[in-house]
Amino acid sequence: PKDKQVLLFSATMTEDVKNLAYDYMDKPKEITVSQDEVVLDLTKQYYISVGRRNKIWALCRILDIDKPKAVIFCQTKKMVDILDERLSELHYKVEAIHGDLPQSKRERVIQDIKDDKTDILIATDVAARGLDIDDITYVINYDMPDDIDTYIHRIGRTGRAGKEGTAISFVTSEEEHIIREFCHRISGMTIEKRDVPEEDGMKDTV
Repeated sequence: PKDKQVLLFSATMTEDVKNLAYDYMDKPKEITVSQDEVVLDLTKQYYISVGRRNKIWALCRILDIDKPKAVIFCQTKKMVDILDERLSELHYKVEAIHGDLPQSKRERVIQDIKDDKTDILIATDVAARGLDIDDITYVINYDMPDDIDTYIHRIGRTGRAGKEGTAISFVTSEEEHIIREFCHRISGMTIEKRDVPEEDGMKDTV
């Protein structure tokens, strides 16, 4: 239509996306929330120092004891598929999405977690863009992201609609500097160290 208003919202805005937006907008105005004003008040942030081989064990402990409705982020499609297969073998209600899945399948997976047919969604960053599920209680970074924008986007999937959320990042000893860097980059942000939860009689999964 001749008379229309176009608005674009994004947790992050890369230069190529910004340039594309300008091509389709008439005299656009940009409103930016600075990094110092990122609002994460409803999300408690933790990291667990764990070796790569023990990540699945730590993850199962969290799922068994804390019983979250969770989005788990992996860096690659291959890791998403591996984790999906492993958790399915252990009888968790889990679904996975990544860029290789057809759109219809991705929409069905998202609807299943919205309808509580599944508790756990494993995703890559690309597949999770625009993910809008209000009752996610945990975001788990199975693989730690390299940049602060991706981290903020991921943990923004929880702590929404006035509900508290929890973000947990698995960090190897070589990656602990990333935690310090992220906290330094965003004023007032704290990522506390947490141990893997324990419970008497809990089975270990290796």
